[in-house]
Amino acid sequence: MLGGKCVKIFVQSHKIQTQSMTLISDVCLLKNATPMINAENNKMVFKIEIARQLLLNNSLNISEVAYETGFNDPKYFSKCFKNTVGLSPIEYRKMMKYTSNEAENKSFDECFVEKAILKLEMRIADVSLSINQLASEMNVSKVSLYRKFKSTVGLSPCEYILSVRIKRSVQLLAKEQNISDIAFSVGFNDPKYFSRCFKSEYGITPRQFQSSSRIE
Repeated sequence: MLGGKCVKIFVQSHKIQTQSMTLISDVCLLKNATPMINAENNKMVFKIEIARQLLLNNSLNISEVAYETGFNDPKYFSKCFKNTVGLSPIEYRKMMKYTSNEAENKSFDECFVEKAILKLEMRIADVSLSINQLASEMNVSKVSLYRKFKSTVGLSPCEYILSVRIKRSVQLLAKEQNISDIAFSVGFNDPKYFSRCFKSEYGITPRQFQSSSRIE
């Protein structure tokens, strides 16, 4: 009789130990999975940023944009895009699309600069991008490129590229934690230089910006 009770107590104790080990194992798995989840989220943000630029090209349909950015299912791409941007790819394209009347009213220099800007934004993460290279792709001299940018947007090509990169980083800083990764993703090969440029533009460092965003 006593032996039966001992067996019962031993079995219950073994069950409790097993359950405790299972809980500890689950917690460890969850902890180890967190960096992987963050990496996947970062990858998704980068894909959506590329998709936003490709959607400006009306020659690509939504499915082609999805495949170009690494999605195998256009419907899943549309769902992810809307969750990130707040608009479906079609709605976003309509919002960004210029009307034909507006296009007709633009000067030659304005149209030229818009094409140059599109090229710049498509290659915003390319640290090797140079003004000489852009001028060559646009079939103009470096001096002519500078003049067109200055007269149209009020900035030199270099100033404009820096401005676009810093503004793009603001979007990423609200979603990501790693300053170095963000710097590289917007075309800076030196995170310290990126931080100096960011502070020059906004008066605070990228880290301080992240802290203030979390507080808000």
